[in-house]
Amino acid sequence: MDGYVQLADCYVLLGQLSNAKAALDKGLNIAPDNPSLRMTAYRVCLKDQDDIQAEAHLRHLVDKYPNAVDVQAELGDFYLSRKKENKAEAAYNEIIRKAPRTPLGYVKLARLYTYQKKTDLAIDQLRGGYRQSDQNSLLAAELTGALLAAERYDDVLALGNARLKAHPDEALAHDLKGKAFAKMKKYKEAQQAFEKAAALDPQWPQASNDLAALFLLQGMKDAAIRHLETALTRNPKNAVAYLTLGSLYENKDAFEKAIAVYEKGVGQVPGFWTAANRLAFLMADRNDSKEALEKALKIASAAYRMKPGQGAIVDTLGWIYFKQGDTKQALEIYEKLIAAAPEDPLINYHMGVVLEKNGDIESARKRLKTATRGDTAFMGRERAEAMLKKLGSKS
Repeated sequence: MDGYVQLADCYVLLGQLSNAKAALDKGLNIAPDNPSLRMTAYRVCLKDQDDIQAEAHLRHLVDKYPNAVDVQAELGDFYLSRKKENKAEAAYNEIIRKAPRTPLGYVKLARLYTYQKKTDLAIDQLRGGYRQSDQNSLLAAELTGALLAAERYDDVLALGNARLKAHPDEALAHDLKGKAFAKMKKYKEAQQAFEKAAALDPQWPQASNDLAALFLLQGMKDAAIRHLETALTRNPKNAVAYLTLGSLYENKDAFEKAIAVYEKGVGQVPGFWTAANRLAFLMADRNDSKEALEKALKIASAAYRMKPGQGAIVDTLGWIYFKQGDTKQALEIYEKLIAAAPEDPLINYHMGVVLEKNGDIESARKRLKTATRGDTAFMGRERAEAMLKKLGSKS
């Protein structure tokens, strides 16, 4: 079956969509329920703007594998991309019915309601999912984002306090409270919360990123950098300081300094996979030489061995393969990442770049639109917006 998929991929690269469909039809005649064949056929139909057959492929998989919530989510996304919001809502609700303890359905439905400007409905969905899934951390973060957007800061603080009551040493809970304090312009309290989160889980990048963002919000770039450099002089094994300082240098576009900081951190802190990952990504992103990319791949692979399956490292590996010209392997990686985090701006941006390089302009446009839909800052956002403008913003 893999042979039919690979043959179809070759035809797609050559722009021969009818031949790609014919190859997949032959495989489907042998194995009509094969998920890989069906999903590939679905994507080829999307490229060929054959919506009827694309929907039919997804419907076949949903009927054959009713518990495959990722396929159900893809069906909902398909309807949403075609402005069939009622059908998308029904598809996402079906995920909740089939897997009430899984975050995916609640997140999808809440994002649909947010898109429709039904803020209260979005929050209610996330609250319901949060209760059903034993206070899942992904839903906690998603609920926090929705509450912050609605300026319901006291609710965020209550959410953080409730989590701390059950888990006093949870970094996430302190980070959630820090986000609320930052929005309320209570910068001292926000800094204390973020620093507490970072101290509890030094390798968790979110806390250090939020701390760096807080400094930037107050226009304290240079003061923050001086403070962190001093902190590292006093304690060269301060993992949080390396991550925060590196993030600040990245924000100033001082990428060589950021690379030097992460490189030093990797040398000083055993098992420092977060810094290793940022180091590998920046090396690949800022260089095209064969030697630099091979070194970046070696570092990223070492980080992956330290933290197998971690999404940020998998993203870095995909980006390195892309920079090395291996778009097929990069796409395989990004398709898996997108399935796990379909709305993640950075992953959508990276996948959009790879798809554009592969000549799949329509799919690239879709990913870039998703990446730039909100106001989330990420490295490469300006490039994503420029590429989307160049490709045109039609849906």
